[in-house]
Amino acid sequence: MIIAANAPLHSIKVQTRAGSDIQNELHNELPVADLRARENDMRRNSGSNMSAAVLHRLSNMYNCMGLAFAARRVHIDCGSLSKILVEDRYRKVTYPDIFVGDLVVYTLGGSTVFAHVGIVVEMPKPPFNNEAAIIVLSKFGFGGEYCHPLRGVPLGAGTPSEYWTQREVGYI
Repeated sequence: MIIAANAPLHSIKVQTRAGSDIQNELHNELPVADLRARENDMRRNSGSNMSAAVLHRLSNMYNCMGLAFAARRVHIDCGSLSKILVEDRYRKVTYPDIFVGDLVVYTLGGSTVFAHVGIVVEMPKPPFNNEAAIIVLSKFGFGGEYCHPLRGVPLGAGTPSEYWTQREVGYI
């Protein structure tokens, strides 16, 4: 990703490694009280899905795609995910060949519609080495950034369906 700060205020220049522009939106930060209210609403509406999620930071300036691909600076539509994965030379991997720093892609209802992307931040250790114990760093829309179990996402964020890495084949 290449990020240039001299773009118009409504967006910044974000490109893939191949040089394709990625459309994005800048958002002004909301007051802390508004951010906390959004976080409380999201938890209340997510039932038990978010019970184990730990709030890492509050911000509405970026979304999950901005967290993963634009250094927490902007909102990027999930419709750009396929282009970014291809042009930034990610490759699909499967469990257990997942490492910290790899991406988890969430889709809606078993479809191929991307709903969310998160970053693996912790892999399970014995005796808990199962896929469900993976810990992910995620940003949910205009709300908070959380560390959560693989499936511990708000309603509407989908289910984990794919893992992607930029590691070279044979690395680690």
